[in-house]
Amino acid sequence: MAATAQHNLFDTSAKPTLISNQFAFTEGCSVAKNGDVFFTDQPNDKIWKYEFESGKLSVFLDKAGRSNGTYFDKKGNLITCADDKGELWSISPKGK
Repeated sequence: MAATAQHNLFDTSAKPTLISNQFAFTEGCSVAKNGDVFFTDQPNDKIWKYEFESGKLSVFLDKAGRSNGTYFDKKGNLITCADDKGELWSISPKGK
């Protein structure tokens, strides 16, 4: 019988911190290579960015096609499922 190592995926002693409560419904989060977290607020048609280093929260993209799922490709583009018109978007790191 092989020994099983237990690995924690997160810090079990950390306490959750409320960053903001201004969203209608968030989902589809993805983490950039530098640790920044991007997520959607689909009913409000926005993609938000939480900066890992500074803790700053900002709108990354307004009028985001009601995006919900997100994923980063190898080039650092944010791929989103924009369900307003049934599209798949590739958004550059500068939001284009």
